[in-house]
Amino acid sequence: MIDDAASTARQAGVIMAAAGEAQGMVHEASSRSDITVPESQRRPLRALKATGKPLVVVLLSGVSTGAEKPANERAAGGMIPR
Repeated sequence: MIDDAASTARQAGVIMAAAGEAQGMVHEASSRSDITVPESQRRPLRALKATGKPLVVVLLSGVSTGAEKPANERAAGGMIPR
């Protein structure tokens, strides 16, 4: 699935990807001990970035997210928090 996304992304001028939390994770009963973007989402972001195309990530989250992790890995050329 990641390879298919990267292959399709190579045909684009700019890649926009959405990452973040599911709606059910934004209430008090769904606490997390790690606020970074999950590895399961960082893996495809790294694959998209490896295409060499500009990558913009739309970060969807109802709470503060450790968005610095993708930035530190330089996974995205830009990030749009929601």
